[in-house]
Amino acid sequence: MIRAPAGAIVDSASSPRQYKRSRFHLSLSTRRSLQGYMFILPWVLGFCFFLAWPLVRSFILSFHELEAVNINNVKWVGIDNYRQAFFVDPQFFPILVEQIKQTFVNTPAILIFSLFVGMLANQKLHGITAFRGIFFLPVVIGSAQVIQDLFSQGVGANTFAGNADVAGFLFQLLGPTWSGNVIAVLGRMSLVLWASGVQILIFMAGLKSIGSTYYEAGRIDGATDWELFWKITVPLISPFVLLNIIYTVVDTFTNSFSVQGVVSQVTGAVTEKTGTTVLQYIQTTAFSGQFRLGYAAALGWIYFLIMFVVLMVVIWFMSGKIYYAGDR
Repeated sequence: MIRAPAGAIVDSASSPRQYKRSRFHLSLSTRRSLQGYMFILPWVLGFCFFLAWPLVRSFILSFHELEAVNINNVKWVGIDNYRQAFFVDPQFFPILVEQIKQTFVNTPAILIFSLFVGMLANQKLHGITAFRGIFFLPVVIGSAQVIQDLFSQGVGANTFAGNADVAGFLFQLLGPTWSGNVIAVLGRMSLVLWASGVQILIFMAGLKSIGSTYYEAGRIDGATDWELFWKITVPLISPFVLLNIIYTVVDTFTNSFSVQGVVSQVTGAVTEKTGTTVLQYIQTTAFSGQFRLGYAAALGWIYFLIMFVVLMVVIWFMSGKIYYAGDR
């Protein structure tokens, strides 16, 4: 029973306001889920209207082969396109293996560099805004063509290790095999710098979400900076680490530019070697020369499935290592 302001007795069951409130009450987890759905709704609508049918059409086309330039004039070949990709085509499989290798090498380097720069950019120092802008600038102006033009002008392993004769020093100190690996890492830093802008922003957002009380409590207990990093910082930014891993893997798989530093086994000189990516090979197969859209579609689906499997393995491996501070 509810007592009205004028002293009248009103039955709570008959109150429309109380009934409406109890009927439409949502829990905190439900409200958070709805907020998440609202954020992904634009992407879902865009996918349904612009990407769903082309993907279905591409999958159907992967089991056919064009008999003419007309896209509707196709011939059923079954799984021959997929069989040819692995057992007949001498170029696709080596390019695919090299792309996967580059992904597993670049991803840890990009994550470590991004976390390091993100922690530096999270400090309260004079000129820190310009520092942040410098590292995000490659995201604004960067593209495969821009990076390729820069590397053609000498940016990369030649600039990073060749001009200071670092390559010759390492060649004499470590020999041809080990010096080649070290120079490859140094030359890769140019690409790591260009590919780390978004990851730096994500890590900065994660670092800013950590309250200062955690670090104050840790220092009161006598924890060192190294212990604070591994016991407070890393667990609390673990969701952002997973997000960056997924983003970096997808970005590396879909990158249409690949370059490596090659060290001469005799002189130790560093040269640039531009490789062909899987996406470039698929584009060349589809639109250059033979116009093999069916085979190119099969290559695209093979590449997509491999990338999907890699992402599922990453998510499965990281699922037990992610700490969500809001969980109860």
